[in-house]
Amino acid sequence: MNRVAQVVATALASACWLAPQAAMPPHAAAEPPDDSTPRAVDRGQRPPVHDRDRERRASRGAAMRRLPTAEAEPPGTQPIGIETMPARIRPETPVRVTGTVYNDSDETWGDVQVGLLISPAPFTTAEEIEASNEAAPEAACPSYICRIVVDGTYDDIGRVEPGESKSYALTVPYRHLALSGEDGVYHAGVEVNAGVTEGRMAVGRQMTLLPLISRPREAERVDLATLWPITAAVPWTGSTFLNGSLSEELAIGGRLQRLVSLAEDRSTDGAPTWVVDPAVLEAAEAMGDGFTVGEREFAEDSNPAVGAAAWFDRTLQAIDRDSVLALPYGNPDIGSLAGRRVGPILPHARHASDQTLDGLGVDGAIPTIWPAAGRVNAAILDRAEQAGAEVALVSSAAFHDDPTRSVVGLPSSRPGLAGLVHDPIASKAGLIAQPDQTVLQWRQQILGVTALMALDPDGDHSAIAMPTSRWWPDDDWNQADLFDKLDVPWVSQVDASTLLADGTQTYDGTFRYPKRMERYELPNANRAAARRLTSSARKVNGMLTQPARSRARTNRVGGLSTSMAWRASPRVGREIARAGIARNHEQLNGVTVSVPSFVTLSSQSGRFPVSVTNELDEAITIGLLVEPTDPHLQVGEIERVTIQPHQRIAVTVETRAEGVGLTSVTVQPLNQRDVAFGQVEEFQVRTSQLAAVVWVVMAVGGGVLFLAAFRRIRKRVRAHRADRAEA
Repeated sequence: MNRVAQVVATALASACWLAPQAAMPPHAAAEPPDDSTPRAVDRGQRPPVHDRDRERRASRGAAMRRLPTAEAEPPGTQPIGIETMPARIRPETPVRVTGTVYNDSDETWGDVQVGLLISPAPFTTAEEIEASNEAAPEAACPSYICRIVVDGTYDDIGRVEPGESKSYALTVPYRHLALSGEDGVYHAGVEVNAGVTEGRMAVGRQMTLLPLISRPREAERVDLATLWPITAAVPWTGSTFLNGSLSEELAIGGRLQRLVSLAEDRSTDGAPTWVVDPAVLEAAEAMGDGFTVGEREFAEDSNPAVGAAAWFDRTLQAIDRDSVLALPYGNPDIGSLAGRRVGPILPHARHASDQTLDGLGVDGAIPTIWPAAGRVNAAILDRAEQAGAEVALVSSAAFHDDPTRSVVGLPSSRPGLAGLVHDPIASKAGLIAQPDQTVLQWRQQILGVTALMALDPDGDHSAIAMPTSRWWPDDDWNQADLFDKLDVPWVSQVDASTLLADGTQTYDGTFRYPKRMERYELPNANRAAARRLTSSARKVNGMLTQPARSRARTNRVGGLSTSMAWRASPRVGREIARAGIARNHEQLNGVTVSVPSFVTLSSQSGRFPVSVTNELDEAITIGLLVEPTDPHLQVGEIERVTIQPHQRIAVTVETRAEGVGLTSVTVQPLNQRDVAFGQVEEFQVRTSQLAAVVWVVMAVGGGVLFLAAFRRIRKRVRAHRADRAEA
């Protein structure tokens, strides 16, 4: 049966599937739309696409609506899935597709048939691919146009009961595809038809892309860097986990576990560039020793702890052999922190990131920031500079003038800040894996988009592919051979360092950061909690003799509490900050002072003792802030003292009084930055000049006594002389 006859038969018979013995009943899904035209039915014509500008606006609007993302969820089971298919169309080579049909309904499917769908003409622009992905599945590739109905090209798998799965296999010779033969990207997929209560109808389909380059060796080669994010919500206070989301992602079948398995599952030189939040690695390592979620404890030999430890070991080995882009610890939300007074959260998180990776033996990581939705402005770039970033992952939507390359220099007072640009239009076209895409679908869309780039001799021939933070690889991930199947003649798999080494041209235009972006930022309550955390940490670190360990801990908590993951769950971020603040206050309250209840100073200068107790497990170096309410009582300089853990010492306070009376005196510990902290103790001091009066009285009394004695002695001398004269 030739292709023209197929189209005619399809139109006349309502596009039913033709069995070898008899035609199947028609079904509504195969009917062409009422406004279809003969040209739309012609398989030699490309399916219509939407207006480019309208699609750009819709895509960006949808991206904005998706910003407050929730935690990733495992993919659901689809009525039909593709497990294997060729990476590209080769002339004169059959197209072989295998997969599984799953009856997700409550009724039996009878006489189930699976067939191949493929568009007669290719897409030749990324915008056409984007528009087809935005359109309804049936509209993007209508069955009456795309379905192959040649005998022997479909698979009859019989009856499928509710909840039952059955495999299928299709082999379609190249001549039966009846393609236009034009180079480009063909819309392709599979459709399952079954007899149900309403009649015979299509009960599921899955679509993807198949590129065709007839002379692949003559096409331009595209340098493709695949960024591989190891990021997740880490609801960790440093001692306990607030929920079990991270444990689920690390377990067998979890999102992070599958991401690492995908990256390991390769035999070619193609390798991803890892985008790593060190908080995920450190949390997984800590979980391997046993951990607590809320009030529930998981021992070291429990399945979650063993799974976390295994994932940590595998991931560390995997990233050790590839390039790494290192995010600040916890992946703080730089957009929410930029231009606001929240303290040095970002530079401290960067320092924590460097410390963590150094401790794990990961060398050569490039400091990177990843703003929400890839949007930047001058304030964000300024914060990036403070965070010591060398690379920013940026969306082309952030630029008023679209950049022409995948790597651009970003304007900053810190020289060398480069932007790795991913295109939101290309996200719909396939370079950015979306949560609802299978690994194979994403693989094919990467191949499709890069094929179009290779066919354009005047365009940019570098590209960046990456999954979103919510992309959870499907159950058939290991059938997709992601990196091996990207090994095609027009693709050179490189790491991000290669793209960066090619040099950049600085972008000197302005940026788009719409006002509506602010509504998705962390709320003010989270930023206020971050400020309180920073303030309390500064007091703690200022009193410790060796503050390095405390500083490292608070740097980590600061990054985790402001993580971008909490845009959807800001309460979790505040709880992490509050836990850090509570720990800081506990340490501050571990240093106490004891004062006398009452002190009397009987002279112009005097002294009294103050006891200081260190109940912490670390040595402290502090001074004392002693403040009388009466300015006539002056306090001498008090030297700082170092107190070892669980020790108590007495500090002598020297005073000088210039008057008499009763005054209140407050005493409070003072850290090495001269910042007071801890409990304020108060007592009364009475000052008098009693000692001076006593000395005056004693002096006067002594003088009177001396005078009386002198007069008495003189009188006796005179009397003695008189007696001698008479004699």
